[in-house]
Amino acid sequence: MWTSPVDISRPALVTVGSGFPGPGARTWRPPVALIAGLLVLAGLAAGGAALLVDPMDRLVTGVVGLVLLAAAVIGRRRRLIGGPRGLLIGGLTGARIVPWSMVRTLQCGRTRRMGAATLEIDLIDDDLLVFGRFDLGADPSTVLPVLTGWYGDPGTAPTIG
Repeated sequence: MWTSPVDISRPALVTVGSGFPGPGARTWRPPVALIAGLLVLAGLAAGGAALLVDPMDRLVTGVVGLVLLAAAVIGRRRRLIGGPRGLLIGGLTGARIVPWSMVRTLQCGRTRRMGAATLEIDLIDDDLLVFGRFDLGADPSTVLPVLTGWYGDPGTAPTIG
């Protein structure tokens, strides 16, 4: 989740084909179990649509199945790739290149009610990118030290709130 669109094309000094984000890059994406669960539910909805007699029930069940299938297809994309040269942020229509020079801060926030952790990447153009556990397929507090190691700014210590 993010507070501004990541699919807007912006001028960048590097391109995806230039070896960005560099050697040793790590990828985070939604958990495979979540995608598999969505596919199973989509299959069950399709089977239910085939067995139902009422046309309206068939239509609604078929639409639910298509929505679940679309969520699984969209959800299997890589959400965040980090490396020594910066970040690639996966969006619905492509990837946004974010060199480390564009990153203001990296931090891990926690909500008060549920205690869920989020990875927050604040950019110098005032965009705030927020990733949760389901976006990354991992606990954001374990992703933060990896990204901070590449970010390498000694004045920016990771914060867990």
